[in-house]
Parts: sequence; C-alpha cells; structure tokens
Amino acid sequence: MNSKLLRTTRTSVIYYQLSHNNFSYVHGASNTKFLHNTIAQLVDTSVEKYGSQESCVDVKNNVRLTFEQVNSKANDLASGLLSLGFKPGDRLGLWGPNSAQWQITSLAACKAGLIMVDLNPAYQSQEVLNCIKKVQIKGIVTDESFKTQNYYNLVKAVLPEIDQTPESSPITSQQCPYFTHLIGCIQVTRCGSIRK
Repeated sequence: MNSKLLRTTRTSVIYYQLSHNNFSYVHGASNTKFLHNTIAQLVDTSVEKYGSQESCVDVKNNVRLTFEQVNSKANDLASGLLSLGFKPGDRLGLWGPNSAQWQITSLAACKAGLIMVDLNPAYQSQEVLNCIKKVQIKGIVTDESFKTQNYYNLVKAVLPEIDQTPESSPITSQQCPYFTHLIGCIQVTRCGSIRK
C-alpha cells in the first residue's frame, strides 16, 4: 500500500491517500448540524421523550427495561463509582458479553465522566493484565463468568493481591498501582471484589 501525505492549506487537515482516490479521512462541509450534547444529556432527553417505553431487552437474561429504569440504574451505578473514588477521566473496564448490565455500565461511565474501556469477553489473564497496564484501568466491571471464562479467577491469576484484599476494599497491587476495584455482577462477594 503506498500512502501519500497531503495537506490542505485552509483547514490544515491532513489526509492520507491510501490508493488513487480513497482517503482514510474526509473533511468537508455538511448540512447536518453537530450536536454539542454529552451522551448523558442525550440519555436524559430520551428519558423525557420515551420514559416508559422499552429501551433495553436482554433476551438471554430475561431482562426488559424502560428508558426510565435504565437511566435510574445508570445514575445509581455512576454515583456508586464516584463514591468508590473514581474521578472523571479515570478508565473503567467492562469485561463481559453484551447484556443489559453492559448498557447500564456504559451509560453510568458516561454520566460519571469515566472513560469506558471495552474488554474482549474472550481475553485470558495476560491479555487483561496488558490492557490494565497499557490503558491504566482503575477498575473493571465484570460478570462472574461467560462460557468457559471465570473472570474473577482470570484477574486473580495475574493480580494475586486480590486474595489478601478484604471484601469491598480497594485492591493494592505492586504491578498495577492504579488498579483498585474489581466490581462483579456476581452471586457471592469474594476477596477484593465488590458485588454490584
């Protein structure tokens, strides 16, 4: 693939020409107005407009939620994350399959000003550790398991300090000092985890 760097003089937008006429980025005028709303603001607008209508259907877990219910759960989770010491700009990992909880956690992260880091549900211990280190994830929200994955055990394999951490307490790790919380959608609270 031969690439060629082009610069426009008026907008100083850089284009990379991937082939003869194809650009990886196109910039130009549009009739569509840019919305200056956050995702949290858009959710609030949707709640006002569609409140009691279904917003989320999770067939696998037999969960059906309205816009109001999703918003309420997202607000509760956002408040909980902030009370745990998460601050706007912190990174929150979400590790698990698509579910109602995935949607609620994503919206809660937006409402709390956190940066959402989606982790592949098939990741193994070392891959998750690499993500935690590379992105400096402060906490992970996860299901207990998915297919053959036991997420708690996979994290414990690379962060053994979890075993010495009391339930619902921040994790203290030598190799990942910024990682403090493993939040689980689990049946039983375990060492170093918080049951959601």
